[in-house]
Amino acid sequence: MERKNEIPVSGERFVICDWGSSHLRAALVTSEVVLYGPVRSDRGAKALAGRAEGYRAELSRILEEAGLSPGIEIRISGMAGSKLGWRETGYLPTPVGVADFSEHHWGVPDFPGLRLYGGVSHENPDGSMEVMRGEEFQIFGLLGIFPEAEVICLPGTHSKWVRIEDGKIASFRTVMTGDLFHALCEATIFREQITSHRYVESAFLAGCSLAMEGNSLDDLFKLRSAFVFSKVRGDEFHSFLSGFLIANEIRFAAPSGTMVHLCGAEPLVDRYALALDTMGIRSELVEGWAAVTRGHQALFLR
Repeated sequence: MERKNEIPVSGERFVICDWGSSHLRAALVTSEVVLYGPVRSDRGAKALAGRAEGYRAELSRILEEAGLSPGIEIRISGMAGSKLGWRETGYLPTPVGVADFSEHHWGVPDFPGLRLYGGVSHENPDGSMEVMRGEEFQIFGLLGIFPEAEVICLPGTHSKWVRIEDGKIASFRTVMTGDLFHALCEATIFREQITSHRYVESAFLAGCSLAMEGNSLDDLFKLRSAFVFSKVRGDEFHSFLSGFLIANEIRFAAPSGTMVHLCGAEPLVDRYALALDTMGIRSELVEGWAAVTRGHQALFLR
């Protein structure tokens, strides 16, 4: 556990939890600073699989380790409110701002000060639905740093591209680039030609260039041909494929002529920034956990 400073005995302080599918991060904060943490755990929603006793035990362990009472105010965002979560919570439809979350939370037994937040939904013009859980707090935190942001990208397994209007989430779309990348690497003909997962920037940029030539996911076999004819080596192919997929995502999702604000974890956000720059699109970066923290702090002040 990383300790920022000694925990004070008084003051307005609360625990924040970003409970994702694979991992949990938690910290003790005030409306302005981080006092203790973050604590990291691999007991994400997938591992706990909807078992309420597992969520109670993991949260109790974290509070005990930090010397905190179960009665302290606790605010949880993310997948703890999903079907695999502690309890399933609802969605607020777009447009959504941070103030709208003041009443969008649920309680759970044994923790009287706990707020389990729901997610955000968006209905597309064709009637299909988009959902997010957890990313909204990154968005609110990023807007505290860049209130002028209009387009926000949160790269990941399921990347989110978000349109901001009047400081609120107006619409968003989800692109499953991370899942697709993993599936192509592990369950297709590409698997046999990947000899290293080492990042090679020149190969990543070559993949971006191939996508920028107009090649889409329908042209994936061209990547195989590039390997067969020795235009890309096995120890470069992992990065080559990554660049091709990320550049295609940007072509599909990024509006032209608009600054993109990226929010997430290194090194992935750095690669998105590089692809955007190669495609002539400006970007600004905010680290994901810092944004989550600022998002919870902004809501606490409401």
